[in-house]
Amino acid sequence: RSATDWFVLGLFGAALMSHVAHTFLGMFRLAFVDFGKIVLLYFLIVNIVDTRTKLKAFIVVIVALTAFVAVHGVLQAHRGYGFGGQTPMVTNGMTRVKAYGFFDDPNDLGLTLVVAMPLLLMSITAVRGVFTRVISGGLLALFCYALYLTNSRGGIMALAVMGFVYFYKRFGKTFSIVLGTLLVVGILNFGPSRVGGIENDPSGSGRRAVWSQGLQMFKQRPQNPVFGVGWGRFMEFTEGNKTAHNSFLLAAVEMGLVGLFFYLGTFYVPLRDLHRLTLSEPPEDVTESELKTFHSDRALARAMIASVIGFAAAAFFLSRTYNQIPYILIGICAALARIVKTEPIGEESVLPDPGEDKLLYDFHAPDFRWVSAGTLATIPLIYVLCRVLWRL
Repeated sequence: RSATDWFVLGLFGAALMSHVAHTFLGMFRLAFVDFGKIVLLYFLIVNIVDTRTKLKAFIVVIVALTAFVAVHGVLQAHRGYGFGGQTPMVTNGMTRVKAYGFFDDPNDLGLTLVVAMPLLLMSITAVRGVFTRVISGGLLALFCYALYLTNSRGGIMALAVMGFVYFYKRFGKTFSIVLGTLLVVGILNFGPSRVGGIENDPSGSGRRAVWSQGLQMFKQRPQNPVFGVGWGRFMEFTEGNKTAHNSFLLAAVEMGLVGLFFYLGTFYVPLRDLHRLTLSEPPEDVTESELKTFHSDRALARAMIASVIGFAAAAFFLSRTYNQIPYILIGICAALARIVKTEPIGEESVLPDPGEDKLLYDFHAPDFRWVSAGTLATIPLIYVLCRVLWRL
């Protein structure tokens, strides 16, 4: 019913095909089971969350669970252990809070906190009602403090990008530039210790080295540029079994250009739909209730755009290609876009689907060109960054 659904399925197929190309059937089974769970999670969201009421309830659950792990992190920092007796990560005398499961890493916990923040900003800036704004403001302060305690540079980067995008979509260019500048200055001066000491950190050269090894893997064998070295096998070919520290490079190396095309498409299509929604105008002759619903949809679209772009910015320096967080985000975006189309405000949908140059459902020839251009530009971009890091 949506091009996003097909892109997620295409990405799953690319992960499987990456092992078929190398006749590695043992890893084929592992990819089917492990990555298949994440694909199933996406489809559960887009199929179950099919009304505005369910979508709002799901978002409330997401915020509540994020608040739970935020409190969990604060407890670790202040009393030495969180719920269930879990202790924080301590490396070289530095304490970094984390949570359980696929949040058992400060970077993942930090990203989770950041991608939930636009939902609170939406309540503060777009929802009327003092009580709602006070609760949302308190939770936002909690999330920011828990993010500080994760000491995650990826999370802080996601915060800066997310904040700029959200306020740009909400208030325009001038306000977002001023606020973004203040945010960056505040982060550099009052952010976690790992942010303040970034200029003396060796991770830049480490990323350059592992990115260079990834580029070598990408072109090593004839089938590698097309189908990759195989899902989950990046660390097998690097010195010290290091990961890519770049979700896009990881997709390209492990699943080839085929997998990278579908990976970028899973971000592109929902962002395109939500961007159109934020630019749309309400139909004429709508009731007050319908107008309120329309503005609520646009506010949520702005929040989700900020969440996805914030995640993507951090993902360029973290290996989160197969993490559950982006597929939950994309699932929410796809659910919102589908609800807006199937339950339009007024007589016409605010997300028109022109028939010209249609390739697949709501995916058109111009969309194909944009995603293809991004796919082909990713590898040269990473190569240029490697050269820049080498000179630094």
